Amino acid sequence: MKTRNRILAGVAVLGVGIATAAACAPAAVPGPRVPVETRTGTLPDGADWTIQTPAGWNGTVLLYSHGAVQPGAPNPAVTAPDRFTGNVLLERGYALAGSSYAGTGWAVEEALDDQIAVLDQLPTPPREVLAWGSSLGGLVTAELVERHPDRIAGALPMCGVLAGGLPLWDRFEDMRSALTTLLGRGPFLRVAGPTAAAGRLRAMLDAAQETPQGRARIALVAALGDLPGWAGAGTPRPSGPAAREAADHTVLRDQLVDLMVSGRAELIRRAGGNPASTSGAARFRDAPRQDDVVRLYAAAGLDLTVDLARLDAAPPVTADPAARAYVARFSTPTGDLHGRPVLTLHTTGDGLAVPSHESAYAAVVHDGSLAQAFVERAGHCVFSTGELVATVEELADRVHTGRSGPADPAALAARARALGPELNVHVDEEGTLPVEPGFDAYAPEPVAGSFR
Repeated sequence: MKTRNRILAGVAVLGVGIATAAACAPAAVPGPRVPVETRTGTLPDGADWTIQTPAGWNGTVLLYSHGAVQPGAPNPAVTAPDRFTGNVLLERGYALAGSSYAGTGWAVEEALDDQIAVLDQLPTPPREVLAWGSSLGGLVTAELVERHPDRIAGALPMCGVLAGGLPLWDRFEDMRSALTTLLGRGPFLRVAGPTAAAGRLRAMLDAAQETPQGRARIALVAALGDLPGWAGAGTPRPSGPAAREAADHTVLRDQLVDLMVSGRAELIRRAGGNPASTSGAARFRDAPRQDDVVRLYAAAGLDLTVDLARLDAAPPVTADPAARAYVARFSTPTGDLHGRPVLTLHTTGDGLAVPSHESAYAAVVHDGSLAQAFVERAGHCVFSTGELVATVEELADRVHTGRSGPADPAALAARARALGPELNVHVDEEGTLPVEPGFDAYAPEPVAGSFR
């Protein structure tokens, strides 16, 4: 059980700022069972690219956009969320393509250019190109179909930051400020280096988790961030405020601290200033999980109105206008799909790109066919091979037939099951874990203050 939980939890840290999916690809995965021509190269800006074309190619290219890579980490070209899924798609006739991007961190600007440049390396014109991508790559995928409808026939953004960069970083900044205001002593993050600051934040979270008062305040921070109160992809959804708060502590400590500190530092360097602002306690007034916070505060003997006033009175963080304009320019979906079909895929328990990103995206989409599919599971980008192949082929069918309308979770689950038990798995270097398709008729919370 420990190994299997690690298999699932390991996927959950991929994407926005920790590593690429390739880093967790299983070392022992055999190659595809069909001959594959692999072409590689380097673009003028230094990005590496890879194109894999199977024997019996069906004419479709799947252009994969990977998640963010921490500066200093390996940054190879990536063509699928994991090698096992990529091999399955090659065996089913799809060509795979992708680049490393010329930069790491919040590299949307580079990705938008490099991914299109990869298509210029194709040796044979394709029947169509379907864009797909995970996490930050989900945002890139959504923007590729908006900016290059002449090159992209359809798109599959997965676990995407689809509300855009500014709402995401504003949300992180509010959580970061709330953590230091409620649990710490002053804005030390402004003077400490990222590594030391992340360590201090984790220590503060761990100390707070030991007391009822600290746990109540962690729940308040989580509510500001729209966190789902669920962690660990192999676990059932928690049923009470205390269990949901424990999950929030895990997500904050093990996933979001690095983004709020190291990810923020990289973005500030890239944008030439801080692009995010704080809003005090304003997000709490729209938070779906207010009741959890109220109950935990009452149990801890704390006055919630006092802490909300402390958040409103905390020194505000104000964005640099030029930096904010930079993030907006490269990280804001307009929703103009140019008539192209887009199918999104998201876990319902995603604590990084929270499910409200999907409702925010749906609110701006126009001039195209949007369908949204959800998997009932905790974690960020935690999908089985069967779920991934089923949604890729659902998108391909929509492109080829013109079919539109909402995604049908029962039909997607049936499509995944029809692939057989050998594909309805998670895979890592120690083996495979059978996973029942988790498609669910889920409706994310409507757009609230955290995405205005």
